[in-house]
Amino acid sequence: MKLKARPLAHRVLRAALRVRPDEREAFVRRACGGDAELGKRILRLLRLREDGGAFLRPPAVAVERAAARRRTSDEGESARSPGIAAGEVPSTDDVLAGRYRLTRRLDAGGTAVVFHAKDELTGAEVAVKVMPLLGMADADRLRREAAALRWLRLPGVVQLLDDGSEGRHSYLVMDYVEGEAFPGLTVPVPWSALRTPAIALLETLARIHWAGVVHGDLKPKNVLVGEDGLPIVLDLGLSSGPELGAEQGMGGTPRYIAPERIDG
Repeated sequence: MKLKARPLAHRVLRAALRVRPDEREAFVRRACGGDAELGKRILRLLRLREDGGAFLRPPAVAVERAAARRRTSDEGESARSPGIAAGEVPSTDDVLAGRYRLTRRLDAGGTAVVFHAKDELTGAEVAVKVMPLLGMADADRLRREAAALRWLRLPGVVQLLDDGSEGRHSYLVMDYVEGEAFPGLTVPVPWSALRTPAIALLETLARIHWAGVVHGDLKPKNVLVGEDGLPIVLDLGLSSGPELGAEQGMGGTPRYIAPERIDG
């Protein structure tokens, strides 16, 4: 796709999301004029979004839990799980929201810590990203990451399951992804071995960019490759886009920042 077509693609995509599903195809074809290839790409992305499940709304589990909290508050009881008190730093064996038991620490970066956890309601393994709310910038970063994950319910992107706050921390609950940092192989390796994960990652990034989102901190540790050789993109805390806003200043890891961002 030509660079000049990208702004049109983003406008048409956003407008199509406000059109009734049964009228979207006709709307997209009219909006793209004579550019049939552009229309096909936008329709393909819309179908991928539909296949990925509901988007642009909180996961059902989050809505259900929020309603339960409101009911508990109305009854005059504490609406917060006793797992983490205000001011405490989360650690293994703590329980968030009365259901996510933190079992081990997976990663840490900046002010956030990622834990492996067990959902004691469903028995599922999940990943929980916990961030202390030290200021507006931290709150905005987590809000933007949650919004990006809801927006990007696409193949190749980690899925958001729940989000909320407890004590002075906010958290995101995501699918637990088991794998190795991209490319999932001991380098250097021949192209024949690298081809599958590399092309799959490029296809995922194309879907992300078509949705109007820029990751902002793409690097090997933020892409995990599973045993099937397919990559999953993680950590959209520095993502930006028309629907998300943008990080203030230059975010990202210096070693992996695109040269054009440094040059301005």
